[in-house]
Amino acid sequence: MKDKRIVFILCMNIIEIFAIVFFVIFAVKNRYTISYEDYFMGVVEIKIETTDGKNGYATGFKIENGILTNKHVIQKNNNYYKSIEYRNANETGYNVINKENIIVDDSSDLAFINMETNNCLKLTDSFTLGDSIFTIGNPNGCGLGLSFGYVSAYNYSENFEMNVIRLDCSLNNGNSGGPVINKNGCVIGIVSFKINDLQGNALDGIAYAIPSNEIMRFLQKCFRA
Repeated sequence: MKDKRIVFILCMNIIEIFAIVFFVIFAVKNRYTISYEDYFMGVVEIKIETTDGKNGYATGFKIENGILTNKHVIQKNNNYYKSIEYRNANETGYNVINKENIIVDDSSDLAFINMETNNCLKLTDSFTLGDSIFTIGNPNGCGLGLSFGYVSAYNYSENFEMNVIRLDCSLNNGNSGGPVINKNGCVIGIVSFKINDLQGNALDGIAYAIPSNEIMRFLQKCFRA
């Protein structure tokens, strides 16, 4: 009788352990699913039309009082594209962007679209080499999607005359303007450009982002204007 009681207690302990493990896995899985969905609501798809009728696609993300994206997304040779539109993650149609509400930074690849926003993402200038990150972007106009990677370097860029974040991450045309988000859910930078190999082809797995401290400087100038 005593042996049966011991076996029963052991079985109950094993069941309890499995229940705890299952609960933890389920909770973590659902927590990240909900988090990613929340981040998607803070990102927008951007669509432009050139003067010859061709369409291009990119990304932007919401911060307080507006949408942040790259200058090269909305301008070419310092001239705005014929039309610039955006749509939220839960929308099918596009919304026209009033060019009078756009502020660009001639010294960096940044643009701010002044408008009312919700589901805003938070900026942080805190990151270290090796940090896990993810981005949300609109590659080739296929719609918003996730990409995962790491912070691999923090280098000086002669093109922008400032430090930029190098990402070990697979990104494509259309990801420009997307947020680079750390494990704490804060934006450490904005996807900006890739580099080419000696044959002129874009290198896979390497991308660069303008860090949030530069974004903050740009926004300070915007709000002072």
